[in-house]
Amino acid sequence: MKTQLPWLTPEKGFIFRIIHIDNIPWILEHGLHCQSSSIQDPKYKQIGRPEIIQSRDRDFEHNGKVHYLRDYVPFYFTPRSPMLLNIKTGWEGLFKCPMEEIVFIVSSFQKLKENKVDFLFSDRNACLKNATFSSDINNLPQFVPWDDLRNSSFTRDPTHPDNIERYMAEALVYKHLPVGAIEAVVGQSEKAVNTVEILIKKHSLVVRTSVQANWYP
Repeated sequence: MKTQLPWLTPEKGFIFRIIHIDNIPWILEHGLHCQSSSIQDPKYKQIGRPEIIQSRDRDFEHNGKVHYLRDYVPFYFTPRSPMLLNIKTGWEGLFKCPMEEIVFIVSSFQKLKENKVDFLFSDRNACLKNATFSSDINNLPQFVPWDDLRNSSFTRDPTHPDNIERYMAEALVYKHLPVGAIEAVVGQSEKAVNTVEILIKKHSLVVRTSVQANWYP
């Protein structure tokens, strides 16, 4: 049974994105760019399902304006996502990858503000038509199901039919997450983290690293 993650709170506002470790060198130089950006890693190793990535080519309305998901870099509010479990198991033909090769890019709303990065967040999987969006962090407590996230509760609950889609609420970083907004890079093993630390030193960056095997399925 997974231990709780009591530090997942709206006050701390941590956000998480999983990537393949082979993408780290480029990211430490360029940051993370959205799907619509002309700046892309030509050797980027994709771990998501192609049809899911394509489904992010949708628009939505917020504050009377039309926005496009492809203009945002998506993050989750927890490291323990259904997507990570699916990558481990290769569920329904998804790219199956050893967990040691997957690392987390960790940021926070505080870091986004410090770097003057615009953002939105959703109350569920942002691809869904019934998703609601906000840019006001005062809405975080009610937008995101914090208790479920702290308990890693993403088993389908017939008494709450939308619990999984709510669990997958997203933080959406507009256009580009600069390197300066990376709070930490986290891996499953010492070997993975040592690889990342060598790259961080090569780029003369100040980015924390950590081994957190309990974040992984």
